[in-house]
Order: sequence, then structure tokens, then C-alpha cells
Amino acid sequence: MATVIPGALADHLTAQTITDADTLTTLDGARRGRGRTLVIEPASTRVLHVISTYAEAILENRKLHTDAEARAARLWIQRVGHAPAAPAAEAVETPGRDNLADTVICPFCRVGAGVRCITRAGKPARDVHGPRVKALEDAAGITQHRAERFREADARGLAKTLDHKAEAALFATYAARIATPVQAPTAPRDEPSDWWTIMDPATGEEVARVYGETYQDMTPRAEALPEVRAVIRRHKGFSRRRLLTSELTPAQRAEQAEAAEQVAPLTTTDATAGTWRGAWIGEHQAADALFVVDHAEEQGALFDRAAQ
Repeated sequence: MATVIPGALADHLTAQTITDADTLTTLDGARRGRGRTLVIEPASTRVLHVISTYAEAILENRKLHTDAEARAARLWIQRVGHAPAAPAAEAVETPGRDNLADTVICPFCRVGAGVRCITRAGKPARDVHGPRVKALEDAAGITQHRAERFREADARGLAKTLDHKAEAALFATYAARIATPVQAPTAPRDEPSDWWTIMDPATGEEVARVYGETYQDMTPRAEALPEVRAVIRRHKGFSRRRLLTSELTPAQRAEQAEAAEQVAPLTTTDATAGTWRGAWIGEHQAADALFVVDHAEEQGALFDRAAQ
């Protein structure tokens, strides 16, 4: 659609350095109308908005332009309208006392974090209570910063002043810290221990705790205890269960760790020497059979005649 630019405004535009490519193309393709006017055919309303911006600048700086330019700018705006307002930048709220106070518990009204302070009647308070602001400053490190700053001022004989820039940085650091989710520590893996609980079969109550890598190792030790023998006489036996590491007392954990340290060198020696529980595992003679049954000793304790 053809649009007429008033003469004085057209002359003003030709003298400007316009950076919008569509507007430049439109003005280059314009034709002269009556007098000094220009007739343009804009491809989009963006071109009209750019010209309206120049017209508004003329009216805002009236003393820098002629009466003819002002009348032409006013006529253009009456025909086309004002340029759309630029979108306002989203305001970023700076972390401070007002927007961080509810991140701590209020010592005065006893409300939790995330809840506004309340009055004695239970209604929302108009302002944040002073003790809550003090608690926030303690959590953000403001109180400690001020104490160190005042102490240094006293030592130098200077006036005590607040460093608002440093305090704002401390508030920003505190806000970033509470915004970062804290990853819960991984719970230690609960594994079976070498301790056993001996229980009364009738009641399930624990009678004693006995150490043993296997139940064969544990049973003789348990049967040697007087309290366990009493249970055996009453019920012809006892119940047993291997304890988990989390169920051990500190003394039992220490004893198990000490036993593991003593066993580790023996296990390493057995692996290096090629033995298993005192029996040598050597090379087997080549034969059609899978095992050479004539030389049982060479197979270790599993085929030792003395063990049969």
C-alpha cells in the first residue's frame, strides 16, 4: 500500500544514516509525490515503525529542528501512529534482605523457612521481624564481615562504616548457595559381617554374639558359652543369624577389622605360593582322564586321602 512521507520529514530521512535494511530498500525505491513528498510502498509495517521513530525523535528534540520538520513529523504520526514501545527488560531482583529473609527461620514468631512473618494474632506481619533479619545476616556471613571490618577500623582509628558492595556480594553468594541442591551423601553399603547372633528359638531374644567366618567356625564357640548351653538344654538347640555390619557395636567392628588385617597377608601368601589352606596345588599330569586319581595329593586338600 502506497504511503506518503511529508516533504520536510522526507528531507530529514535522506540526511540520516539509517541502518535498517528494509527501510533503506524502501526509501531507495520511493518516488516523488507532490512537492517534496516521497511515496513509498513498504513491504512490512516495520518500515513505518522505523520512520515513526525518527518522527518522534524530532518532536522530542523540538529545539534542534525546524518548524516544517516538526509539522511533518506530527502529520506522519497522525497518519501512521507511534512506533511500538520496546519491550522492557525483565528486572532481575538483586538478592538482599527483603527477598532472602524467608529463607531462614524467624526466631521471633517461630515461622519456618519459606513462610512470612506473622503477628501475635497470627496474621501476616507488615515487615520482616528484626531477629529474622539478624539470622539472615548470620547465615550469609554479614555479621562476621562487619565484626572484622569494625575491628580493623578500631585498630586504625578510623570511623566504622558499612561496605554495602561487599555485603551485596555476600548476599549473592548466599543466594547461589541455597539455590544449589545439596546432594545427599551415599549411604554406606551394608554387608554381612563375621559376627553371629545366637537367639532363643522360643522368644527370638538374643542370647549372645559369637565371631566366626562360617557357621562351622562359630558353632563350637557358641556351644562353649554357658548361656548358650542353657538354651540348648531347654530347646535342644538354638537359632542363629549372621549380623550385618550396621548391627555391630564399635568394639565388634574394630575386632572384625583387626581380624581382616590379620587374614589378608595369609591370603596373599597362599595365592603367591599356590596353596589353599596348607595343601599344595601343583601341575597335573597329562592323561586321558580329567583327574589323575593315582596322585591324589597333587590335587590339594579336596582329594587328600588324609582328609577322607
